[in-house]
Amino acid sequence: MKHSKRLMKCVMAGALCVAMTMPVLADTKADVTNQINTLESQASDLESELSSMKANKTSLESYIAELDTKIKSTLSDLNTVSDEIEQTNEEITVAKKNLKKAEADQKTQYDALKARIKAIYESDEDASFFRVLLQDADLKSVLNSQEYKSRINMYDYDLYTNLEETTQKILDYEQELGEKQANLEKNKDTYQQQMDELNVILDERQSELSSLDESMQAAYSDISDIQSQIDAQNNKMSAILADEKKTAEERAAKEAAVKKASQSTTTKKESSGSSSAKKETEAETETKAPETEAPETEAPETEAPKDNSSNSSSSWDGTVLSPSHGVVYGPTGKETYYNLDMSGVVSIMRNMGFSSEDYPYWVREDGCKMLGPYIMCAANLDRFPRGTTVESSLGTCLVCDTGGFAASNPTQLDIATNW
Repeated sequence: MKHSKRLMKCVMAGALCVAMTMPVLADTKADVTNQINTLESQASDLESELSSMKANKTSLESYIAELDTKIKSTLSDLNTVSDEIEQTNEEITVAKKNLKKAEADQKTQYDALKARIKAIYESDEDASFFRVLLQDADLKSVLNSQEYKSRINMYDYDLYTNLEETTQKILDYEQELGEKQANLEKNKDTYQQQMDELNVILDERQSELSSLDESMQAAYSDISDIQSQIDAQNNKMSAILADEKKTAEERAAKEAAVKKASQSTTTKKESSGSSSAKKETEAETETKAPETEAPETEAPETEAPKDNSSNSSSSWDGTVLSPSHGVVYGPTGKETYYNLDMSGVVSIMRNMGFSSEDYPYWVREDGCKMLGPYIMCAANLDRFPRGTTVESSLGTCLVCDTGGFAASNPTQLDIATNW
């Protein structure tokens, strides 16, 4: 994230420098083209960074969703444990009441058995057994002796034994509930700790997401600002092209006037020369015999071909568009090619001031269709107005046309070739 902020600061600083130098440097078509290319490079860097931030946001939102699911699950476990603790506390309360009652019943039965033993002892003529037994043993030992069991009602003994067992079971159950309660409290502490940790992580990620949203909004704003500068440069390019057209028209008008004046002067000279020659011929005819001359032939005038390739060479060191590489990604973006009749497109460019003298239509050796020194291409006219130049893998292109592809990919170039 820090790297992203540093990159955006550098890009915007570069854009600010460009904006500050524009009024001084952007005087020619080449200057404006360089400014546009620089701004588009900055916009491309920002768009790349924005794409990375979008991917990070998607990943972060997915992680936050997972955290939310874990928090809900842990909260459910915590609530379940809390309910079990509450239920166990109620069971412990009931167990304690039952234990108190069982101990009371056991004591009552215990007292009844003692009274019975006492009665047997007092009525027994031979109480030597009980006397000896009671001297060395407690009542429980007496109750467990076989002699006692044979001399008292077994119902009383069984009742006492059952009460004793019930009391022990209640004690065991109470102890079990206590252990269960301790484990539940331990689990509750564990779930609560997990909840606290998850909530801390969630707060950190939500704060990071908020910061990322702010950075993305800043990037969108920066891209919009750069696009406004690009639009301003495109308007400046249109003004330059209009001035070129006006200059070309004025020059053509002057050349036509000069040519017309020259033709008029030549006609007068030829007329005067013809009259003089006629008089001389007539004079010579009177004194000389006529001679026969071979007809004079005039060699056709030729003009050295213009160097129309100087501005279209490319310094691109990546994959170059060709018949075998029909789709490449060049210095501006995606590139494709098309082969159509260009007469209508050339006519439009002529009307814009691209004269046949300065911008002849021709086909380069590699098959690129040219208008003067530039490769003809189609592009998104909102982004690259007609008549502006843009770099491609094959060289500098002149935007002459557009197409339906421009709606889905505003940076794509469709290059005119004879392939």
